[in-house]
Amino acid sequence: MEAAFELMSKLGVRYWTFHDRDIAPEGADLAETNRNLDELSDLALSLQRQTGIKCLWGTANLFSHPRYANGAATNPDAHVFAYAAAQVKKAMEITHKLGGENFVFWGGREGYGTLLNTDAKRELDHMAAFFHLAIAHKKNIGFTGQLLIEPKPKEPVRPHREWKGSAAAPQCHTFVQQAWETLTCIVSLPSLLCAAAAAACDLDVFVAALQQTKQ
Repeated sequence: MEAAFELMSKLGVRYWTFHDRDIAPEGADLAETNRNLDELSDLALSLQRQTGIKCLWGTANLFSHPRYANGAATNPDAHVFAYAAAQVKKAMEITHKLGGENFVFWGGREGYGTLLNTDAKRELDHMAAFFHLAIAHKKNIGFTGQLLIEPKPKEPVRPHREWKGSAAAPQCHTFVQQAWETLTCIVSLPSLLCAAAAAACDLDVFVAALQQTKQ
C-alpha cells in the first residue's frame, strides 16, 4: 500500500478507490477479517494524510470467495446473505473512516445461470431488502456519500440480471422508487450500452423457444 500511494503521488493522482479485499486479506473468520481491515485502513488513512490523496469510493468484494458462488444479496442461503450484509457494513464503515465520497455496490455474482433455476422476483426482493439495510446503516453511521449501483452484463454471471438497459431498470424500480428520499443512486450504464449492440442473443432465442413450446 505504501508503494501504491508513492506511485499515485508521483503521478499526481488525486483520488484512489478500493475493494475491502484489495487492501486486507480474508481472515479465518469475520472477526479476524475485520481486524485485518481495521489495521490496513489505519495505514491507508495515514498515507492519505501524508499525500493529500482522497478516497473516491470503497466497496465490498462479494464475488471472489466461493461462498458467493450463488450470489450474495440474492443468495438462497440466509447465512450467506447475513455474511454479505456484515461485510458491506464493515466496508461502508471503513469507507466513512477514510472520508470516501461514495460507496459502490457491484453485484458480480448476483443473477442466475438459467431461467430454469431462479425466481427473479424473489431475488430482486432479497436484493431490495439488502439495499434497505445498507441505507439504514449509512444513516446510522452518518455517512453522507452517495450509494452507487454498478450493473454490468455477463460479468461474471452469464445472463447477469438480463442484458442491455433492462439490467438496470428493475433494480432502479425495486431499490430506488421505494426509498428515493434516503438513497442517492447512480447506475453505471456505459458497459451495458456498449455491450448492447454486440450482445449475444442466445438467451432471447431460448426464452422465445420456451414460449413457442407452451403455445
